[in-house]
Amino acid sequence: MNIYTPVFVVITIALAASDTMANTVTVNQTGVGNIALPVQEANSVDRSTIIINQSGNYNESYPEQTNNISNAFISHTQTGNLNKAWSRQDNRAIGSSAIISQDGHNHKATTIQISTIFSRASIHQSGLGPQLAIINQTNGTANKTTIIQEKGPNVTVANQSGGSVNTTNISQTGGDIGDNTVTTMQKLGRINTIEATQYGGINRAIISQENGVTNSSFSNQIGRGNQIDIDQTGMLNTSQITQEWEDNLAIVNQSGNSSLSVTEQLTIDNFAATVQSGDMNQSTISQFGGNMNTTFITQSGSNNVFDATQNGNSNLISVVQLTDGNILAPTQIGDNNVFMLVQ
Repeated sequence: MNIYTPVFVVITIALAASDTMANTVTVNQTGVGNIALPVQEANSVDRSTIIINQSGNYNESYPEQTNNISNAFISHTQTGNLNKAWSRQDNRAIGSSAIISQDGHNHKATTIQISTIFSRASIHQSGLGPQLAIINQTNGTANKTTIIQEKGPNVTVANQSGGSVNTTNISQTGGDIGDNTVTTMQKLGRINTIEATQYGGINRAIISQENGVTNSSFSNQIGRGNQIDIDQTGMLNTSQITQEWEDNLAIVNQSGNSSLSVTEQLTIDNFAATVQSGDMNQSTISQFGGNMNTTFITQSGSNNVFDATQNGNSNLISVVQLTDGNILAPTQIGDNNVFMLVQ
């Protein structure tokens, strides 16, 4: 009879001297109740590395790198069973990366990067079981977040606040059993981009870009009960949504400035509403090929353009464009069409 005891490692490296270079911590754990807690803390450290490999069973990993770490690298690899991973990089870190890879079972992953520049945060979760990925980047510049979740059910929360030229990329593949959820926010930032892709399952996406400049949002959901809610407040906003098949819902709210919104929902139970308040607005909604289509669009003033096509079944378009250079081109072909207009 084999008796296994939990294996854990706690390593703390604290260096006060300046211009310290290339500290490396590597932890390899194989089997049963693994815990690893490496911490690197130093001034002006360059190319510090934490690598944690855990193969199976009760894995947990909590690495931290703090105090002026530049080109720092954190990697956790957890294969199978009751995985948790948490990583933190902060205090003017430049060119840092945090990578979490979890394959199978009860996944949870969180990465926090504070005041980082040209940093990367990546989470990859694969396999059956509930998958949760959380990435928070605060007061950073030119940072990138990448989250990939396969199978499911999947939940993603990604927040970038107070930074500029930040990018969030999210991909969830749920298949028939997946129940995917994306919640992502970019707040008080400039030139930020969010891309979300969900494939299969009962998909949801809530995307918010708040008080930002030159924000963009792209979203793509294919299959099952899709929903998207996008809120952009600020300048030079762009949003594109594509949903194919099943219970689609898309709502876009852009408050002001040079906004563009394009929505395509290629059948079944489609609904699309776009509200653009002011400035050089443009909206294109195409719900193509039948089923229970509805389109609402409200553009309050400025150089508005609206283009809607709904090919078939229970169609309704309701348009409110309150003056300025409005252009309108709705087309409804077939079935119970209603068109309503206020200009």
